[in-house]
Amino acid sequence: MLRYLVILSCLAFPALAQVSLDDLNAEVDARAKELTTFEDALADTDEKKALAAMQILIERGDADQKRMAIRSGLYSTKLAMRSEVLRAIFNSAPSINVYMKPLTEKPTSQYIGFVKRNSGALQTDGRGSIVIKVGPWKPEEQCWLYQKNTNYCLATLNADVVSMSLATWVQLTLDESGTLRGTSELEGTPVEVSIPLAQ
Repeated sequence: MLRYLVILSCLAFPALAQVSLDDLNAEVDARAKELTTFEDALADTDEKKALAAMQILIERGDADQKRMAIRSGLYSTKLAMRSEVLRAIFNSAPSINVYMKPLTEKPTSQYIGFVKRNSGALQTDGRGSIVIKVGPWKPEEQCWLYQKNTNYCLATLNADVVSMSLATWVQLTLDESGTLRGTSELEGTPVEVSIPLAQ
């Protein structure tokens, strides 16, 4: 009886494919070599080639290649690279996390209402976060629209400065960690706004 149970269990659960250590090392080395080649392309001294490589990897690369290209652009010291990666990110219609930290002890009820109206999360100290889905680019207005309401502009880009419409227009610039940051007054509450873009 036990023998039959063993046979049945083998039939029910086919053997899992195994990877040999040699195969694993070979694939890891090949992938590392491939990614190094892409890194070299992104760091090309010819700025036009570096920009082209970044655009192609963001638009058509796999997850690793896209992540590498975005980080390369966000951390770049070159204005053209930072500007282009921001444009590419917004063109990909992402869902972005917007974090708001009040710079006063008691945020206004209007600010709290703004976070709640946007289905956001609110902490006891007033810090809030909302998720915004970026819509299509509108050439006539030179802005990206809200996905949920394409009658209104969500964001504009000037060099590497993003202006975003929340409860008011907020100017945001990239910091060294790949995060857009800025301060503004939202519904009567001064806040620091941050939007992490590095994946």
